[in-house]
Amino acid sequence: NTSEIPMNYVLRVPEDGVGHHKEFEISPSAGKISPHSHERIQISFFSNTVRKYEAHMMVDVQEVGDNVAAVPIRA
Repeated sequence: NTSEIPMNYVLRVPEDGVGHHKEFEISPSAGKISPHSHERIQISFFSNTVRKYEAHMMVDVQEVGDNVAAVPIRA
């Protein structure tokens, strides 16, 4: 967070399945980053099928907007 104010965020993979079919786990998937700070995240991948994966981790920032950034995920 390069700004002067704290940032509340949510991370998600829209292409991921639902319920017990989810293949991506993001930890932490939401939180608050203090001004001029950073947060380490981990993305775990649990493949349900054999195929080429091309997805995006989306970053939603409270009071700024959804889809503020997209990080490509390929496997």
